[in-house]
Amino acid sequence: MKLHKLGYFYSEQDLFQEICADTGTALSDGSYARHPLTFLMEAADDIAYATSDLEDALKKGMFTVDQFIEYYKASIQALPDEDKSKKKKSIELFNNLEERINSSERSREKDLVNFQKWTVYTKQWLIYVVTYSFSQNYKHIMQGNYCKDLFDDGFHKYSIEILKGAMSEFVFDSAGILKLELSAQKIITSLLNDFIYAVLY
Repeated sequence: MKLHKLGYFYSEQDLFQEICADTGTALSDGSYARHPLTFLMEAADDIAYATSDLEDALKKGMFTVDQFIEYYKASIQALPDEDKSKKKKSIELFNNLEERINSSERSREKDLVNFQKWTVYTKQWLIYVVTYSFSQNYKHIMQGNYCKDLFDDGFHKYSIEILKGAMSEFVFDSAGILKLELSAQKIITSLLNDFIYAVLY
């Protein structure tokens, strides 16, 4: 229940307060906190943006696999050395992509297929990190004093930053970004359901 900027119209204040009271997000000091599920929703949004939207952008020709590889490689080199374990995981993810791309004769079609398989592989790791982080920080989240992103303590913190950075680099200013974001909503819902199932079962 991370403290968060409120976003509602004054005319909706009574409804907002009723919802907060029912969901337990109204705090004793008169302030409000985020509902625990919003952490998962935010993470699902980030994962969809960093994998499925990225894959769609590649299919639309907004960048090439070689451009992405060069961007990822440069991003790794720019990472701080304080947390070598997280940097190592980002390097391992990068090596996995290179192995897939170089495993067969290069062509646009094969690059697309291999990149798609890599994003599926990457998505699985990101979901695992978020699920683990949510479980480990469950007590603080439920108490309303967890103020981090679910990726912050995970070993793929840098990976998600690099992937989101690639979207900004290659896609963000594109006229097609709106369509990509809209198509991601279905994926976000699916990821959220996966998180809830993983945490509960």
